[in-house]
Amino acid sequence: MRYALLGSLALVGTSVAAQTTPAPVSAEAAYKTSLWGTIIPVTAGAAILVAQGGGEHDRTGAMLLLWGGSMFGPALGYAQTSLGGRASKGIGIRAGIELVTLAAAFAVCGMNCNHNQESRANIVLLGGLSLVAVSAIYDITHVRRNVRRHTATTVSFTPIYAADRGVGMRVALGHAF
Repeated sequence: MRYALLGSLALVGTSVAAQTTPAPVSAEAAYKTSLWGTIIPVTAGAAILVAQGGGEHDRTGAMLLLWGGSMFGPALGYAQTSLGGRASKGIGIRAGIELVTLAAAFAVCGMNCNHNQESRANIVLLGGLSLVAVSAIYDITHVRRNVRRHTATTVSFTPIYAADRGVGMRVALGHAF
């Protein structure tokens, strides 16, 4: 019984020792992940659309690459650095813009529309997609700053007064993980 207990303690001790926390991801690595996670699928989707040309082709794969790259690509860097809340916020903003854009384009054109209504709906769609692009660019360009702020060490000095002790200085050291 003693050997079984020692053996199980040795296994638990080695498994706990083997669990190490991963090295923190740098702000530059998060930026590159967001940038390339957006550029690669969007470029691939655009290349597929251009290669297909006009006519009746199935554009589902190309459109999914464009949509997924613009929707989820900028959030990859945030998720990589454990800023999942910020990643979700960006995805939510872009999804909201896309839903409002589709609803507005449908309101302009409906199911059966003429040439003028179709042109107006295309303008609405182009405006909405421009806002999605602006949101994606904003997330990509601000990932470095947000990661640095998330992992920053702060020191604060606060003067204090206590009736029984008198005047003093309170020093607080904070480190965000």
